[in-house]
Amino acid sequence: MKMLFVATTSTTAWAFVLPIAKYEREKGHQVEFACSFEDFTDAPRRINELQAAGFKVHEIPFVREINPQKDAKAFWRLRKLILDNQYDLVHTHTSKAGFIGRLSAFAAKCPTIIHTSHSFAFQMYDSGLKRQFFIFLEQIIAPLCDVILCVSEKIYQEAINYNLKSKDKLICVGQGIDIAP
Repeated sequence: MKMLFVATTSTTAWAFVLPIAKYEREKGHQVEFACSFEDFTDAPRRINELQAAGFKVHEIPFVREINPQKDAKAFWRLRKLILDNQYDLVHTHTSKAGFIGRLSAFAAKCPTIIHTSHSFAFQMYDSGLKRQFFIFLEQIIAPLCDVILCVSEKIYQEAINYNLKSKDKLICVGQGIDIAP
């Protein structure tokens, strides 16, 4: 199976997705990454570490803020990457890459689309129009993927509360941290 893991920053890919990618590669799957090559203030660039681990990394010009022009550029570049490489599965992480990645994979007719929610953008706001706007965006994009993996019970409950997916398409996976001695 040919897989593409998509994250907004290379730091997210390195910190949270790299162990999964290594596992999938050990199982015989071809795994690649797509993320921004930018050096975000809170997320230093980790492209070299991903490449040193033996993975191909594609640059997608994600930005964190909503910027229609830059977001459209990221969408078209990611859609082209998915079409050109005929991935069997696209697995997105983080809010921005999750939105653009799911939309790009759907537009490219990728057979399997998975999103891992480390948090939802609307959780940053207690109330108000911004919270409602981000809930609306997630309600539009959630149906485009096959399953949403939630890294906490709180995220899982939020997904249920806002009817983002049916319960059989939501899975609470936790953080995957082994605390055994």
